Amino acid sequence: MLHSTGLVQVEAEAAFRSMVPLDRVVAVTLTFRVTNGRSTSPAWTSVIANATQTCQTPGVVAYTFDHEWWYLTIPCDKVG
Repeated sequence: MLHSTGLVQVEAEAAFRSMVPLDRVVAVTLTFRVTNGRSTSPAWTSVIANATQTCQTPGVVAYTFDHEWWYLTIPCDKVG
């Protein structure tokens, strides 16, 4: 026989288990903001196209892409 306190505990545990996915939904939703530092940068394919074109210039050994607060140096031997 289940006492009323046991029933309350079972109901509380069931309610908690149903709430756990809610925190994940909130976390995932907040992660997909419309704009962030990466979403405002150009498409990666255009960065590689610029690097490839720049690296065809004699004497150039690397292409540096900078956007807002971050940058990336791409060695010319890594682009086609």
